[in-house]
Amino acid sequence: MNLGKYELVRKLATGGMAEVFLARLPGARGFSKELVVKRILPHLAEDSDYVDMFLAEAQLAAKLSHPNLVQIFEFGEVNGAYFIAMERVDGIDLRTLLRMAYDKQQRIAPALCCRIVAQACDALQYVHDFADPETGAPLHLIHRDVSPDNLLISKQGVVKVVDFGIAKPTGIKGKTRTGLVRGKLQYMPPEQLRAERLDRRVDVYALGATLFELVAGTPPFDDPNETVVMQAILEMPVPYIKLRRQDAPGELQEIFEKALAKKKEDRYATCHELAADLELFVSRSGVPTTTQHLAQLFTQVPNGSAGAAPVLLQEKSASMLPTGGNTTDPEENALQPQRLPEPKSHQFSHKWEAPSYGLDDKGNFHGRAQFKKDTPNPLEFQPFRSDEAPLEFARPIGQARKGTLAKDPPKPKKTRRKSGILWILMLLVLGGGGYVGFKLFVPKDAFVYHPPPPPPEPGALLFVNSEPAGADVYIGESKVGQTPWAVENRWPRGQEIHVSLRMRGYRTWTGSFVGGKKATVSATLRSSR
Repeated sequence: MNLGKYELVRKLATGGMAEVFLARLPGARGFSKELVVKRILPHLAEDSDYVDMFLAEAQLAAKLSHPNLVQIFEFGEVNGAYFIAMERVDGIDLRTLLRMAYDKQQRIAPALCCRIVAQACDALQYVHDFADPETGAPLHLIHRDVSPDNLLISKQGVVKVVDFGIAKPTGIKGKTRTGLVRGKLQYMPPEQLRAERLDRRVDVYALGATLFELVAGTPPFDDPNETVVMQAILEMPVPYIKLRRQDAPGELQEIFEKALAKKKEDRYATCHELAADLELFVSRSGVPTTTQHLAQLFTQVPNGSAGAAPVLLQEKSASMLPTGGNTTDPEENALQPQRLPEPKSHQFSHKWEAPSYGLDDKGNFHGRAQFKKDTPNPLEFQPFRSDEAPLEFARPIGQARKGTLAKDPPKPKKTRRKSGILWILMLLVLGGGGYVGFKLFVPKDAFVYHPPPPPPEPGALLFVNSEPAGADVYIGESKVGQTPWAVENRWPRGQEIHVSLRMRGYRTWTGSFVGGKKATVSATLRSSR
């Protein structure tokens, strides 16, 4: 099938707006060049809004020239079918790479994940700083749809950013046609969900979410229910990466916290700032992350090669825990996850001296056990000192040691019967009083074992919404948040938890939810006037 001068070889993918083909451009004397043709879907070709958007993508992308951007060759129209001819990247997108790694129970080394995103940062920084070639005026472009689907990695280890179909200048609100929010939900920052004015930090957030997915295998906020995802993006804290992947370095958490900050003022201001922290992490990790290693990664995942350099970590196996490399090649060994240092033996500042026993000058048995300072071995036996007598077993009872006289043991004093009776009576009185006090003042169930409540269900989240939004959320008498509000439901599982919504000018709304389970509380507040 032909589309103008291009021969369409096979379909590669179909999206919501266009379909993508592998194409060939024939030339003289058997010359041909492979490229990609992106054609607007037939049912959208008659919609002027989509055609204008398609044309805007071509015009914009054609002006951009960067090693990490897919190049645009032509925008054309044949019999009412609009298309874009662009560079063919001999590789796969990160979504496919992640899926293949998951199918083979593998994960990508964190340092390589950072290198991939750092290359994307370079491309997007170029886009953000791009100026009109004719006037020199900065265009303040943003991509708005950064995700693993729109990042390609080639067999040469080069990362390419694609799909500028919804790119637009900054300062424009996040809604387009009929209020629809453009982009992929899991990678949208809070301001994009609220349809606020956007700037380059929307792409910084999306890069942070993409990096999180590369490392952990899932986006930071993901759920089949889009409402749940939106509430989590707006309210939930950034997940702790080590809960998603045990061998992930803790230093990455600081990068995620800053890249995925709820307030854009707390985020990295530019992609260069994010890339700088990623480069610093890679350099400290000591893991080689050249384009050659990225190319190895590309070939290793699809082929499942076990003999290649170990740039992937096996999931659900011991290598997901911190282990050490076992190869003799220093480059391959550097690609292994680093072994944790062996636990050091405890260094005691005091040492335990073995007990010594003996008889004193009066023939009485004595023992000694104590700590001594500044001794190296905590279990070293301490011999008797010369001034201490060893234990003597072969001496008849009552016989004194040399140099001492045997003495008759002292006779026990006679105790008086009256004092003994008084002591017994006193103990009875005290015991009876204690028993009465225990019965009067200690609750009956004070010593009854109460088993802990069962843990919350996995993924148990609580969402509280109100119309209008901005109501204070109270659990009991404690204010815990403001609508819309989302939080992990850690209240006792199965128990009814009472909640109230309060807002000036409206009546207080009361309701309840079940603790430890996924729950949604929605309320329409009534005016108090």
